[in-house]
Amino acid sequence: MVDPQTISFADPLTGIEFSHENYGGWTGKFTDPNREEISVYLPGTLQDTTPDQAHLNLIRSVMVQLPSLRAHAIPFARRDVINDLDKWGLLDDNNMPFWETCDDMSPWGTMTEADYDAEFQLMGLIIPETPTTPDEFALGFWSEVDGEHGVGVRFQNNQPTEMLSWCDFF
Repeated sequence: MVDPQTISFADPLTGIEFSHENYGGWTGKFTDPNREEISVYLPGTLQDTTPDQAHLNLIRSVMVQLPSLRAHAIPFARRDVINDLDKWGLLDDNNMPFWETCDDMSPWGTMTEADYDAEFQLMGLIIPETPTTPDEFALGFWSEVDGEHGVGVRFQNNQPTEMLSWCDFF
C-alpha cells in the first residue's frame, strides 16, 4: 500500500488516495453523494509511512454519516451566524441581517431553508492536529453567508459544537 517514492497511501475502505505532505500531514479527496469534491486533511508527522489507523477509522465513520452530519451542521451554522450578527447589532426588526453579503445570494428576508442550505457547499473534512476528544473533526463549507469564504463546523460526538473560519483549523 505504501509507495516510498511518492509517500502515498491508498485506503481501500474509503477509496481515498492520501499524499504525505512536506509538513507531515496527509491529504486526499473523495466525492460525496451530492457529487461535491471533499478535501480531507489528517494530522501526521514527517516520519509517518501511513496515516494513523484511528484517523482512518474516524474518516470512514464520517463518510458513512456524511448526509446526516451535513444536515446537522447547516442549521447550527445558521444559528451561530444569526447569534453573532445579533451580538453585533446587525439584525433588523425581523431578526434578519439588514445587509446582504453578495449579489449572488437571495435576500435574507426571502431565503427559504433550501436557499440557505444551498449557500453551504461542503468542501473539506479535517481532523485537527490536537483534538480535544478522539472523535473530533470539522466539516468545511464554502459559503458567503457570514461574509467568510470558508467556514468550518467542529464536531464532537457527532454533534456540531462550534463554527469558525475554515482557516482557523489549519
